[in-house]
Amino acid sequence: MWWLLLWGVLQACPTQGSVLLAQQLPQQLTSPGYPEPYVKGQKSSTDIEAPEGFAVRLVFRDFDLEPSQDCEQDSVTITASGMDPSRFCGQQGSPLGSPPGQTEFVSPGNRLRLTFRAPASSQDRTTGLHRGFLALYQAVGMNHSRPSGGSEAISTAGESASKIQNHCQEPYYQAVPPGKPPPAREPAPIGLTPTKRPEAFWAPATRHLPILSLFLCLPSYHPSGMLTCTTQGPWKETQDRDELPPCEPVCGRPLTPIAQNQEALGSSKAKLGNFPWQAFTSIYGRGGGALLGDRWILTAAHTIDPKDGIFLRKNRSVDVFLGHTSIDEMLRLGSHPVRRVVVHPDYRQNESHNFNGDIALLELQHSVRLGPSLLPVCLPDSETLYRSGVLGYVSGFGVERGWLTTELKYSRLPVAPRAACQAWLREKQRSEVFSDNMFCAGDKMRQQSVCQGDSGGVYVVWDERAHHWVATGIVSWGVGCGKGYGFYTKVLNYLDWIKGVMGGKD
Repeated sequence: MWWLLLWGVLQACPTQGSVLLAQQLPQQLTSPGYPEPYVKGQKSSTDIEAPEGFAVRLVFRDFDLEPSQDCEQDSVTITASGMDPSRFCGQQGSPLGSPPGQTEFVSPGNRLRLTFRAPASSQDRTTGLHRGFLALYQAVGMNHSRPSGGSEAISTAGESASKIQNHCQEPYYQAVPPGKPPPAREPAPIGLTPTKRPEAFWAPATRHLPILSLFLCLPSYHPSGMLTCTTQGPWKETQDRDELPPCEPVCGRPLTPIAQNQEALGSSKAKLGNFPWQAFTSIYGRGGGALLGDRWILTAAHTIDPKDGIFLRKNRSVDVFLGHTSIDEMLRLGSHPVRRVVVHPDYRQNESHNFNGDIALLELQHSVRLGPSLLPVCLPDSETLYRSGVLGYVSGFGVERGWLTTELKYSRLPVAPRAACQAWLREKQRSEVFSDNMFCAGDKMRQQSVCQGDSGGVYVVWDERAHHWVATGIVSWGVGCGKGYGFYTKVLNYLDWIKGVMGGKD
């Protein structure tokens, strides 16, 4: 029993000289403090050991280390018996440094060592601006096969599955299932009519993508979890991307989910990755939104066309920020240019007491790169998610205790009975329209934790059946920021419109 407890501690918190035991299911290994920036002046080595007859497979899902010449400063080094060390630094997808990309590392034996090094110097701060790394490791069985002649790879269904997994950069993307249309991409700039002038377009990736195995074999994975290797010796293969299925973003599954067992008293500060779909918008003031797919933002129409828009600018500026829980960090990362703004046709800007149709979509000029702090939310598909008493979460950068916050906050609120909200509005002698395209949440006797600046953010519910987070509502309107209920656009009622716009039918 004591050995199991020790093993659990080592798994959760690897230290210098620690040993991790690889299993057949993937497990996470991160730099100290990840996803917060790592501290300078440290070095740690982690040995990953698989049972006899198994190899260790490791792949990086997020990598952000300070780049340097030949990775002499901050670095991650992969070593194993019988192979040359491989040292990496820089940022995933960046030409600076030497990042590992999507290379899969497979040990020749049953042991692999990862060494993380971040030396301190007189010029360095104690903590840098780089978040470190997230890697997945697992044990895979080995069955060495040595052909009698040549070095041709054994082609199997398992090998194809491995390439697809690597190609789609799981767990952020997944291969499109057979029979399902691929996700919509930006339209090509050629042949557009003058009314659809391309403000920006993307260049497709190179047709042929080299896949390089740095170890003694190209792994091909079978459904049983067994690994087959070709003849010994490193080799290179060119994979035609046309043969690989397209990839689509994985929605509603944050790598750092919130703890759902806490009480719903006031608001809490969100950790990086709790609400990776959260957007911060600046149009006629601050607002919120949520990432759908990898280039759409779901938000409220009134953040784009405010009800009290007396002094509205003719050429509005639409700024969208993503990928962090701090506004300062979002501003440092920079805004994402918006290609198109689509407001629902039922929204009436001139009707101040009617928020029906309070929904809009922003199309970004470029698809964003998904990762642990930037993932989309899912759309609802069932009325059961709107039942009275269902608990959901609202996040945003709105007013708290009279002050605008610079850190992402969230609150847990129950879906309220419709009749109770209607009675409360009559009691307050309010004339706002409470249509069937809306629902309300909160508690009559508790302080409303949603306020100005939160508009456009989403109300999310955990879908137990699908095992992902769903945006059932959009923060729309309320009666001040005191005790009472908040009112939300019912996303389910606009599902066809959302899919039509994102599919290019609007």
